[in-house]
Amino acid sequence: MDSEFRLAQLLDQAIELDRASKGTIQILDAESESLKIVAHRGFDEKFLRHFETVKRFDSSACGRAFGSETLVMISDILEDKAFQPNREVVQANGVRSVKCVPIINADGRLQGVLSTHSSTVRWNYERDNTRHIAAELAGILSKMRAARRAV
Repeated sequence: MDSEFRLAQLLDQAIELDRASKGTIQILDAESESLKIVAHRGFDEKFLRHFETVKRFDSSACGRAFGSETLVMISDILEDKAFQPNREVVQANGVRSVKCVPIINADGRLQGVLSTHSSTVRWNYERDNTRHIAAELAGILSKMRAARRAV
C-alpha cells in the first residue's frame, strides 16, 4: 500500500476517534531539526505556510509535543497565552482546541507528530485513543525518512 495513502487513512481515523474536524501529520526532518507537514485535512494555504517548519518547543502545540516528546492538549487556544503567536491563523481555520501526539518509533526516537483539531473548546480529549495510530505512523514515517535519505 502506498505510504501517502496510508497516512491519509490513519489521519482520517485519528480525526474520527477524537471527534475532531481537522488534522495534520508532521514528519521530523533530521537535516533542519524541524517538523514538516506530510498529510493534512481541512486547512488552508496560510495555515500550511505558517506551520511549514516547526521547531522544538516553539509556541504551537505541535512544537511543544515535538520538544517534550509527550502528549500536548490545548483545550482552548484563546486561553493559552503561549499559543498567542499562532492564534490568528489557527482561529481563521475554525480551530478552537488541539491535541498533539508525538510519533515515537520502537527505538524510542521521535519520528513526527500527529495532531487533531476541533472547532470547539474541548476539555475531554481522550489521552490514549490515538496512541495505536501513532505507533503505526512511526513505522511508516521511519520508512519515508529512510527513502528520503537514500535519494
